[in-house]
Amino acid sequence: MFKTSVFLIATLTLVMAFQNCGNTVPTGAGSPTLGLSDSSSYETPLVNVRAVAKTDASEPTRIILDGYFRDGCPATVEPVVESSGSVHKVRAVVTTQNSKDVSCTMALEPFEAPVTLSGLESGRHTVSFETEDGPRELVLDIP
Repeated sequence: MFKTSVFLIATLTLVMAFQNCGNTVPTGAGSPTLGLSDSSSYETPLVNVRAVAKTDASEPTRIILDGYFRDGCPATVEPVVESSGSVHKVRAVVTTQNSKDVSCTMALEPFEAPVTLSGLESGRHTVSFETEDGPRELVLDIP
């Protein structure tokens, strides 16, 4: 009888714990709100930024942002570029759809996000970005 009671209590505890998986949505100053179905956004460090080779000098300059989603929830990446002269800071803002009806895996999922840097003048340009290991730069020579 004692073993059955302990088993039932443990089972109920696990069921109640898993009912709230995937229900945390960051709001305001980062405080979680439970039980909502909503979207949330976060900025993720990049793994790398790489240039796409041009086949024609008249083509705009394109780069690819490489990174990881922090979990297996459905998500989209929006690249953000802040330019000041020949320095271009790139970031990746990820938006996920959180649902109280769906649990997400905790596996890191890779992403690639293409970015077009149009209207660059001739000369040397620096693309800066943050990685988990700190800031990095990619230098582009525009003909």
